[in-house]
Amino acid sequence: IELDNGTVNAQLSYYTSDSDFGQRLQRDADGIYSVKREKTEVDGLELRTSWAVTDDDLLSLRYAESDGRYDSDQDGRVDTDLGGINIAPDRVNISWNRSWTDTVSTRLQLNHLMDRDFNNSAGVTTNEFEGYTTFDVTAELAALGGRFIGAIQNLSDEDYFTYYSQTSPNDVRNFKGLGRSFTVGYQRNF
Repeated sequence: IELDNGTVNAQLSYYTSDSDFGQRLQRDADGIYSVKREKTEVDGLELRTSWAVTDDDLLSLRYAESDGRYDSDQDGRVDTDLGGINIAPDRVNISWNRSWTDTVSTRLQLNHLMDRDFNNSAGVTTNEFEGYTTFDVTAELAALGGRFIGAIQNLSDEDYFTYYSQTSPNDVRNFKGLGRSFTVGYQRNF
């Protein structure tokens, strides 16, 4: 479903997949992942909307959620949640874009990954994901025939383990997310 009235632009999508021979990554004893072919069901919802508050300000919201289950005992019914290696996290992204002048613009955004529990066929939680929130800011200056870009990722220096580190059954490969980082660049199209 799409809407665009010149001030508000929005898209809403729902998807579903039901496969008797779906694909699921499974970690083997040696730490290598192999593909398991089994019944899987996945569905999700995605929303993207933006609102031109003024000629210079744009507010945006993006939301995505997905759920997936697979047939762990080969009885023809899905019964166990797909793990983090097989399904993306539920997330929200909110941003504010501002054109300060014809040559200067900024973007401030919030990224939030939501908590999630993963349950087995008995309904027992086998893994948990503790969500996290990061903030990013970007500034652009049009000059010298191109654009100077400065950015700060993870502005608040949030300390977190990534989604895949938290949801993988492999404790050897846990790693933290990127701390506060600075980027400066120049871009010129020709």
